[in-house]
Amino acid sequence: MKRIVQTVTIGSLLFLASLAAAQYEAEPFIEGFIGGNFTLPFGYITSDLEPSSIQATNGIGLELGAGYFFKPQIVGGTFFSVRNMGTDGSGLRHRIFEVGLYGKYLISDLTAKSFSPYVRVSAGLGFNKLAQAVSDHGQPVLRELSHKPALGTEIGVGVHYRTNSYGAIYGEAAYHLDWMSGVKGTYQSVDYPWGDNNGFLELKAGVLFNIGPKE
Repeated sequence: MKRIVQTVTIGSLLFLASLAAAQYEAEPFIEGFIGGNFTLPFGYITSDLEPSSIQATNGIGLELGAGYFFKPQIVGGTFFSVRNMGTDGSGLRHRIFEVGLYGKYLISDLTAKSFSPYVRVSAGLGFNKLAQAVSDHGQPVLRELSHKPALGTEIGVGVHYRTNSYGAIYGEAAYHLDWMSGVKGTYQSVDYPWGDNNGFLELKAGVLFNIGPKE
């Protein structure tokens, strides 16, 4: 699964880079970013699991991606993210790898002002490895079970602060929903559907790189 995610991510980034290079003469402006996320889970993944020891707790993860400025205030691109959460006491983890597309609208052009609030939306394919109770030859056990890919959607608000002509830092708060209701994981040829969708509040921060002409 990790190899599939890595391959799709690298391919998407190379495609975006080639697109930007082809249009560099006319619209020479792309962005790249790398940062971290602090995930606060809620809903089904925290309150409705049995046994209670596999209920998700807060966790940290990784965000990276690249986008193209179609207009000075409109960006579209691709991203890869990892959310890595603990459990209440089982020693297992809930891990989610996601690759997808995002769109971002900047309230003010980064070349015009140092501070630029923004709104961002994204959708991607999530590969969920979730702690779950299963049966191992008739005995109940806990496993980190890989589930089939599922849709993940997100909306966030944040702010860029430009540090120089080619760089900025950013902070963001986002609501994320993984559409996991009924999505199956398989263990010893038995399907185990996930009970409901998973919700997360995410706090993000990182570094943004702008590639293009100086202001």
